[in-house]
Amino acid sequence: MIKALFFKEWIKLRYFWCIPFILAGAALTDYHLTFKGVLSMHGAVDTWNGLIFKESIYFGSLQWAFIFGGIWLASVQMAPECVGKRLRLLFHLPVNAIQALAVQAFTGLGLMVLVFCAASVGFALINRYHGLPPELSTPMFKTLLPWGLAGLTSWCATAAAIADPSFKRKICYALAGFAYISLLTGGRGFAPMNNSIWLYAAACLPWIPAVGAAALRVKEGE
Repeated sequence: MIKALFFKEWIKLRYFWCIPFILAGAALTDYHLTFKGVLSMHGAVDTWNGLIFKESIYFGSLQWAFIFGGIWLASVQMAPECVGKRLRLLFHLPVNAIQALAVQAFTGLGLMVLVFCAASVGFALINRYHGLPPELSTPMFKTLLPWGLAGLTSWCATAAAIADPSFKRKICYALAGFAYISLLTGGRGFAPMNNSIWLYAAACLPWIPAVGAAALRVKEGE
């Protein structure tokens, strides 16, 4: 049965799963070209001074790639389930509802983790290509961590907003998700949440059961 549930997710995602990876690839390309352009225009000395003393961020497009990637995956996964009351039909099938919802969450969040890992590898290769030392590349990478959490949160908030049958709660999920994402992406400089990243990660955990709670309200007939 688990295999059948994963196959259902694959049917929905088979043409669309690559979009978040494409977005991340485009963001990395933008970072590489932007950094290369800054080096050509200002020279190595001024560019390095900007990185060391001003902590200039030339890879900000990655945060939007993670956020929109999460929104896209959640929409592709949940929107078909909520058309024609199909989600309610799911709860009348001979399958555990929690199990079915867990497969959806595992698939979506798992893909978002893969997107983040692939982007991190690309980010490290670009930094190495431009000769950035680990002492500088490491805090730059830590800047991506809350952005990755923002991508996971965007998936959860979008999935919950789509699944919940109440329009008012849809708005609440969307606003709460926006607040969380703004908090996670609002830092300045490199590694703004270096000392509290695990705290922020723990604060995002309630979003996972929130998706299940929103979907189960369909079963309750709200």
